[in-house]
Amino acid sequence: MTTAYLNVDISKIKSNLKKIKQGLVDNTKLLLVAKANAYGLGAVPICKEVESIIDYIGVATIAEALELRNENIKTPILLLAEPLPNDFNIVSSFDISVTVYNKSTIKKLDDFALSSNKKIKTHFKIDTGMTRLGSHWKESREILNVWHNTSSNIIKEGVYSHYANSDNKNHPLNKTQLNRFKEHESEFNAPFIHFSNSDAIFNFELNNFNIARVGLAAYDNCFTLAAPLRHIKQIPKDTSVGYGSTYISKEDTQVGIIGMGYADGISTLLSNKGYVIINKHKCPIIGKICMDMFMVKLPNQTFKINDNAIIVSPQNSAGLTIHELAKLTGQNPREIMTLFSSRVIRQY
Repeated sequence: MTTAYLNVDISKIKSNLKKIKQGLVDNTKLLLVAKANAYGLGAVPICKEVESIIDYIGVATIAEALELRNENIKTPILLLAEPLPNDFNIVSSFDISVTVYNKSTIKKLDDFALSSNKKIKTHFKIDTGMTRLGSHWKESREILNVWHNTSSNIIKEGVYSHYANSDNKNHPLNKTQLNRFKEHESEFNAPFIHFSNSDAIFNFELNNFNIARVGLAAYDNCFTLAAPLRHIKQIPKDTSVGYGSTYISKEDTQVGIIGMGYADGISTLLSNKGYVIINKHKCPIIGKICMDMFMVKLPNQTFKINDNAIIVSPQNSAGLTIHELAKLTGQNPREIMTLFSSRVIRQY
């Protein structure tokens, strides 16, 4: 292999989804969050393979939804943000459910649906404390009424919110958010109610309502990231390595140059941190991560150009997992995964 590659195990994704679905209350539907190219792993090939397991797909942009529809993916798709007026015809033509939360958008959407005689599926979002998208919980009752008073061309498919601290089971805002949401429950009048993301599915299993949105948990430990050993050199003691001379060799050292850098998604936060695995040998990262490559310290063994350097592994016995990498850099795993560039070849 002469270029960096990402080997995605779709059977592992299927297994993750099946286990999550089995743990849900009966008849709870599963929405796979496939935004940002399925967290960098490849939305189209993954969604094609898991359609029989999931009930919905969540995306962040119209372009992401169209990419899936153009590949003949039939699963219901929810746009996790409001559409712009220019997109109204697209969402109606391609059967894309949309999120709504602004009074003006709801009215414009209804006007379009009536004038074009088209049906548009909608999910109303309430901001219960994330302070991101959604109508503020104090104002939601009024805007919910506007939504419910639209024509029958606006299909009221769901109501939802999003936890801000679902990864911290004991955070006090979790209960506050849930209570704010439930205050309006009698007014939802929609078949689908959802609140939980991946962490919440496990931490608040009794409050998953009837759709659970799974993102990172679906992609957990399902891929290997690797790149080739492009060059090998011997350096003497007291030799600086890389930009800024942040690493100085303490002894005569064998250095390997790996063919992947920050332009491919290897964060500069990994400079002088972590390791890769080459031929079962742990090779520490040394010096600053460069745009197209980075350096590692090789043990006193024989290596060859194009030997495989495993950067991320599904199992820590074979290298750093994505979660270990995240701890080293202070990033979250989603951030790391979505930075893998198009130069990294995806294999399935």
